Amino acid sequence: MDDFLIPKANMLNGINLALQHSVSLLNASGELFNNKKYSVSIPLSILSYEESAKASWMLKKLQENTGITKKNWNSLIRHDFKLVELEKENLKMIDSMSEAEMKIYLDFQREKTKDIAEKSKEEAINKRKDLLGILNKFEKIKENCFYSNWNPFERKWKSIHMFSEED
Repeated sequence: MDDFLIPKANMLNGINLALQHSVSLLNASGELFNNKKYSVSIPLSILSYEESAKASWMLKKLQENTGITKKNWNSLIRHDFKLVELEKENLKMIDSMSEAEMKIYLDFQREKTKDIAEKSKEEAINKRKDLLGILNKFEKIKENCFYSNWNPFERKWKSIHMFSEED
């Protein structure tokens, strides 16, 4: 018997919990955003993304018919893993898809996300690469929203509250 920290029998509950938490964080973020509380709204939306990425990763493990090891879990609780490494895996998965698999993937996207659905494998790969460039900055964005910082190059204090509403 494998030594799993989280056995596959407990995975579905964890996936549902992560998705519920993700939706809750996103809803709270939206309310704060609508009230122009950006310094709190932005990090909550990033945390929502992380929770949904965690749920997606756990679903993949469940589809592989396995549980989560302690090593898996230690990776999964790292922000950089949820923000960047999981999307790198998605990029590899799309890149390795056969023509038939890609057709299923693209058809599903067109059905669920008509306005933003990708139209080709190349577009899907490019979109993931662009997303990786953005996700790499999310941890720093969260920090900038929560903390005031000294900028040694400009030799002055910085805070999210100093940015204009447009920024």
